[in-house]
Amino acid sequence: MMRRKCQGQSRCPVNVELRDLRWAVVTSQHRSLRQAAQALNVRQSTLSHRLWFIEDRLGAEQFLRSNGGTHPTVAGLEFPDTAKRILEDTSAAFRKLKARSRGETGQLSRLTSDGPAALRCGRAVRSYDVAV
Repeated sequence: MMRRKCQGQSRCPVNVELRDLRWAVVTSQHRSLRQAAQALNVRQSTLSHRLWFIEDRLGAEQFLRSNGGTHPTVAGLEFPDTAKRILEDTSAAFRKLKARSRGETGQLSRLTSDGPAALRCGRAVRSYDVAV
């Protein structure tokens, strides 16, 4: 096993990449480093080192590795679900930003007819989120 540098110390930054999260999710789905590496089109040793890096940053072993496959530890049961949510949320945010930058979504504002009093109180403009 590789020597760990941080071992979960609070001064050690978490700074994992989205790629690392995706690799952890795929590994948990395949339950095999060899199969996960094939699915990700990377070398098994590369995948294994990145998983050790993640475990080092988190301060907890996420996967038990054996000849019989890769299985999540107790600490690792929750991580793939959390990582998957982060990946889905990030993907949704990028889709939303791309749509907004192309003018497909945005905010439509209209002036109400409540008169000058509404304008002074800040109630004269109503905004609506729209999608084209």
